Amino acid sequence: MLSVDEIMLDCAEHFIKQTYRNRTVICGANGKLPLIVPLIHQRLSKTPVSKVKISYEEPWQIIHLRSLESSYRKSPYFEFYEHHFRPLYFWQPETLHDWNLAFLKLIFQLLPVSIEICEQHDYEKQPADITDLRSRFHPRKSAGIKFPGYHQVFSGRLPFMEDLSIADLLFNLGPGALEYLENLSDPGAQVE
Repeated sequence: MLSVDEIMLDCAEHFIKQTYRNRTVICGANGKLPLIVPLIHQRLSKTPVSKVKISYEEPWQIIHLRSLESSYRKSPYFEFYEHHFRPLYFWQPETLHDWNLAFLKLIFQLLPVSIEICEQHDYEKQPADITDLRSRFHPRKSAGIKFPGYHQVFSGRLPFMEDLSIADLLFNLGPGALEYLENLSDPGAQVE
């Protein structure tokens, strides 16, 4: 995304289960720890992403916040970024789209990058003149990018973990997170 001035969010695509649309992964004390936003189970496979509703029957926001705290409290930049994330965990938007959009805007602010976020409300199976990344990243598939290692909180006892939330990068590298990402987007970066 760093190589473009704007991105397009597809609000009309049908929700796909077990994707990053409602989950992320952080580095926990025992390895990768998934953080999943629970959804109200309507006919999700036929529901546009913008209409998928979040469930608040369980205290998942408090669990996520505590997981972030226990995983990253000792990271070099946790105290600099925590107060930006905390309000989102006390907010209860109705839809997953609103939740994801708020997080995306926060990440762009913290990096900081100026990328315009546009929304597409008419589904296109194969959009013209646009790089379609809707299926590019999946929890069960490698991103196909060779991520250079950096010091993570549990580096002393766990190997470097790839494909984690951007929160891991921010809490561990702070202002250096943007340079790390720019080096990945460099045409010379290693792609498998």
